[in-house]
Amino acid sequence: DNKVLIKNGVKETGDRFIDYFSNGNYSIVYKKNLYLEFHYTKEGKLETIGKRTSLTCPLKTYQYDTNQKLVSITLYKTLNDIYIFSLDGTLVAHWIGNKCYDKNNRLIKYRL
Repeated sequence: DNKVLIKNGVKETGDRFIDYFSNGNYSIVYKKNLYLEFHYTKEGKLETIGKRTSLTCPLKTYQYDTNQKLVSITLYKTLNDIYIFSLDGTLVAHWIGNKCYDKNNRLIKYRL
């Protein structure tokens, strides 16, 4: 269902928001619970679940794998300035607007 919506460029339906990326991965946030975000691989396999601490910036999102193990923490300074950290505090990625850069400032993906 989500893959059809993505193929047709749909970013919002009556019950969810869809964010998709240049690497084929995508995320879903259901309107009934905006505190949870679901991240999928391009094959449609659930990869991580994010739990937001707030709905306004600044906020943190704790990313858990499918075994409920904490794998990373995301800090939203603003909606256009987002930092992803590993559990040891190392910077993994930095979103600036619609572009995501690795710790060496190389573009790794972008929102479509």
